[in-house]
Amino acid sequence: MDIQKLLKQNLGLKILSIVISIALWASLKYTSPASLYNYYQTSLYVPVKYVNAPEGLVPVHTDEQVLIELKGDPAKIASISSSDFSATVDMSNCKKGDNTVDVTLKCPPEITITNVQPSKINFELEEYSSIQVPISLRTTGVPSTGYKLSSSKVYPDEITISGSVSSIKKVKKILADVDISGINTTTKFFIPLQACDYMGNTVNDINLMPTNVSVVCNVDRGFRIQTVSVIPDFIGDVSDDIDIKLIDVTPDVISLKIPDGVNFKSNVIKTRAIDLTSVRKNLEQEIKLNLPEGVSAIDSNIVKVNIIVNKKGNK
Repeated sequence: MDIQKLLKQNLGLKILSIVISIALWASLKYTSPASLYNYYQTSLYVPVKYVNAPEGLVPVHTDEQVLIELKGDPAKIASISSSDFSATVDMSNCKKGDNTVDVTLKCPPEITITNVQPSKINFELEEYSSIQVPISLRTTGVPSTGYKLSSSKVYPDEITISGSVSSIKKVKKILADVDISGINTTTKFFIPLQACDYMGNTVNDINLMPTNVSVVCNVDRGFRIQTVSVIPDFIGDVSDDIDIKLIDVTPDVISLKIPDGVNFKSNVIKTRAIDLTSVRKNLEQEIKLNLPEGVSAIDSNIVKVNIIVNKKGNK
């Protein structure tokens, strides 16, 4: 048999076969395993929506998002975001108290969800309530040189807050902070409100209506008005068998009139001293503010301090 003649037969087809084989090998070598099966795996966070709450109840202690794992066509996966998915908790069959509900997920076509964490969400349903609360106005900064804040007014002076009973109980004040730096004439501000607890921290899960208020600040010369927080000045310690459960000051924010030349820059004013050593039961006391010389309160220099105590061992 003529070997050379045999090798030359169908030479073009043989070369084409070799080229195709090399191309196929390269394609397999540089293609990811997931692409061979025509899908790609990834994960993302999706916000949770709570729907169909029973009348008069509201969810608390809720998860805000879930982590989903998914797979699908690489081109499809590359173009999606968390907004293309929905994670829903249906509360229509829930009752007041603790509940556990499956998360319902919806995703775009050609996408498969392989896992979700958590797949069930634990939360609590509480009674929904609303109350009227006055607005506390606090000014920061100083007007232009030679000008002092003479008065300030907020409109409206109270708002409605709503939410779960436990969240509403945390609210100590609704605060409007106004920066009067540099003003030299009557100025109107549009200020967002903040719900604060006794320590001044923001209380979440509270609805405010309205969420913003108008504040009108007037300035003149000769003295300035400064809004400060009121704190009680305690001396001594309560007895070892007494626990203080609550300390409340009313009002807890006041406006002071400070003449020119008086160096007063504090954001707080203390009451006169209250001796805790003699406190054995709940105490409600009117007490004067400890005002610096020359400084006066716009309204009254007397506040009410309420102290609630509990004897140790008593519930």
